[in-house]
Amino acid sequence: MGRVLVIGLIDTESLDGKPQYFEGDEKTLLTDFWKFYTASRSPNPLADWIGFNSASFDWPFIVKRSYANGIKVPHLMTTRGYLCEWLIDLRPLWNLGDRQATGTLGDIARLLGLGEKSGSGADFAGLYATDREKALAYLANDLTITMNEWVNNPLRRYAMGAWYLATGRGPMGFQTPQLCAFTRSDAAQPLPNLQYHVSPASADYFGGPLHAWPGLSCG
Repeated sequence: MGRVLVIGLIDTESLDGKPQYFEGDEKTLLTDFWKFYTASRSPNPLADWIGFNSASFDWPFIVKRSYANGIKVPHLMTTRGYLCEWLIDLRPLWNLGDRQATGTLGDIARLLGLGEKSGSGADFAGLYATDREKALAYLANDLTITMNEWVNNPLRRYAMGAWYLATGRGPMGFQTPQLCAFTRSDAAQPLPNLQYHVSPASADYFGGPLHAWPGLSCG
């Protein structure tokens, strides 16, 4: 049934937002991946995992290859065999209940003006064997299409709304400022007289359109 060569992801909690990869011996990379997955769900199970067609391919393949390598798989399925709610597949969200809907990630990204896929997944194994950097660039392009900036990307905005409606979590589930601090302007002040708010977004003015690039605001 083949084997896992690389697992790529983008951690939205990372400061640089760059893709990261699990590579090497299949057993080792799967073990490392599950450690990362478990850490993302502990101690507070807040991390959601988003993919495209991941419920039909990525997760089943990774799990089956883990079983084949004797690796214990952490909790990600319900007792009825369905993936847990925090494993979000954009494919059925795009289909809107239409089981006969068609279209690849490339088709949908092109329709929404999000760019093009840089190759075919069917060619990945051969490409990885002969040109690792080009193969990783292909994988990074897929991740970027799926995980582009939330607000400036139409597909991500749609996913953000669907995520909140389905789970009550995600960027729409909390206030924009995620960090607040109180301090004193100088040692002579008996009580804190300054308040700071940090938001994972930036704009030229409060309530204005967000910048096209990643940014933070503090005020």
